[in-house]
Amino acid sequence: MKRTGFSIISALIYSVVFSFISIAVSAQSSPKIQQVSVRAPANIKIDGKLTEWDNKLQAYNRTDEIWYTISNDDERLYLAVLVPNGMATDKFIICGLTFTISHSLNRKATDNVAIAYPLITGSTSNTILMYPHAYVKLKKDSVANAIKIDSVYNAGNITIGKAIKEMQVTGIKGIDSVVSVYNDKDIRVVSRFDQKMNIVLELAVPLKYLGFSVNDATKFSYNIQLNGFPVPKVRALDRLGHPEGYITDNPPSPRTPPLMVYLNWPVDFWGEYALAKK
Repeated sequence: MKRTGFSIISALIYSVVFSFISIAVSAQSSPKIQQVSVRAPANIKIDGKLTEWDNKLQAYNRTDEIWYTISNDDERLYLAVLVPNGMATDKFIICGLTFTISHSLNRKATDNVAIAYPLITGSTSNTILMYPHAYVKLKKDSVANAIKIDSVYNAGNITIGKAIKEMQVTGIKGIDSVVSVYNDKDIRVVSRFDQKMNIVLELAVPLKYLGFSVNDATKFSYNIQLNGFPVPKVRALDRLGHPEGYITDNPPSPRTPPLMVYLNWPVDFWGEYALAKK
């Protein structure tokens, strides 16, 4: 998917200060990978709000820099993600998140199911990111700027609702394509800003598409990846030092600062889950 320009410098200015400090204390006491199976709340709604979770998720992953909970009921597998306002928000909006479900614990199954979301262009993503960026500035005096903050919150969610319309589904027979978020296949995904301009994502996938049954407690593996920006290809030189074209995409070198690696390359983690029974 084509992505247009994004200012790394502007991300560094506010993200380094805000992203880590705002979540550091509570993140320290949370596991990096979810440790338990969870029954989804009876009142669960795919609405981009964490009300049914009491705004508390199971794990904080320090690789992706996100909070998340995987849960299930008898019919669906659910993913709830909180993307803290900062570098993670920038990366999520511009590059998207991919949730992969593997039928093999060794992660090498050939029938993995993956959902990538959101699918938006660079110009639109930059428009969306204006709102969390503006919030960071306004919150320095949240009392004086209360009305403006409320306006930013409302306008940001209106913009997200209008802009994010599609997801990429792979590995599900008959649905292996770009799919509308308003699809008739009962795959539901919504994201919106919370009051602190963090991104909340909620996703629901029917178990029938995954080949899973709540009566089978066999573990499966999953992967959550914040996708990366397109990495420029390295120019190759011939023996005389003349350019001869471009070669394959280059991974980050050992000297690449971790912050730049996070912003420009995919970051991901694996976990294991067994469906929770009643």
